Amino acid sequence: TTMIIYTLISGVAAWFARTAPFDDKFFIPAAVLGLMAFYRTLGDPIREDTSRGFFILIPEKGFAKIFYSLLGSLAVTAIDLLVPFIVCAILVQANPLSVIVWFLFILSISFFATTVGTFISLSLPDQVAKLVGTIIQMIFFYFGLAPSAVAVILGIMFGKLLLAVVIGAAINFVIGLLVTLLLPVFLGRK
Repeated sequence: TTMIIYTLISGVAAWFARTAPFDDKFFIPAAVLGLMAFYRTLGDPIREDTSRGFFILIPEKGFAKIFYSLLGSLAVTAIDLLVPFIVCAILVQANPLSVIVWFLFILSISFFATTVGTFISLSLPDQVAKLVGTIIQMIFFYFGLAPSAVAVILGIMFGKLLLAVVIGAAINFVIGLLVTLLLPVFLGRK
């Protein structure tokens, strides 16, 4: 279902982007896909795994359990994005390098949002109201994604969009990895 919705919405964006006055028209449907993927990960896909009692009982180190759960989450996101990316690339006749770079950038956003969401859900006590946890999560998301957003905006301003997207993806992956290293500490608390 997610793949179909992504394909329909990004396909419409790509259809309108065909007449845009930009050299790289692919960034318009890619931005739409990035926003949809970001809001999709607000549901925190690995929170479902980490919130179950049996997750703690799996005979493996905490980092390995979280790592494989994250890989599963990223695999699902990549599968959901594959068809929409191909459709949009064909519609706007995109450069293959641009498609690959944007694909990795959106995966980095998903990785960042998933790790931060899991960190918030594991580190906050159960007594904290759900609304407070959501507010804290949104603050972490928006401030955490600000460096990569600034990189992309600067890339647009200086005509180096692909380089900026690569830098933004690297920033997201590094911050997400740092947050991932903290997750095993909080895993046993829930």
